[in-house]
Amino acid sequence: MLVKDYLVPRAVTARMEIFPGFGLPELGAVVAGGAAGALLQTVALFLPLAVAPKLFARLFLFVLPLGAAYLLVHQDISGFSLYSQLKAARQWSKMPRVYYYRRGGAL
Repeated sequence: MLVKDYLVPRAVTARMEIFPGFGLPELGAVVAGGAAGALLQTVALFLPLAVAPKLFARLFLFVLPLGAAYLLVHQDISGFSLYSQLKAARQWSKMPRVYYYRRGGAL
């Protein structure tokens, strides 16, 4: 059986994206953030506030997890999300470091 190799153009993505950099996993995370926001905004129903501050609190408690989920999973131009960058930074901080100098003295 003859297998032919072919080049895939760089602009072709291997996953379905609704918007550039925003696919189904990101949509799932935003929907989960919206569900968490919907649960949190019910807490504001029991606050002893006037109508306008209560509406503001409910809106704030709904939008906060929704926006946080979007900011965590949305990919930038280079294809990295804030979540993946935080994960990489945490992994990098656990790596041992080698210093070739001593503080306050010569080698």
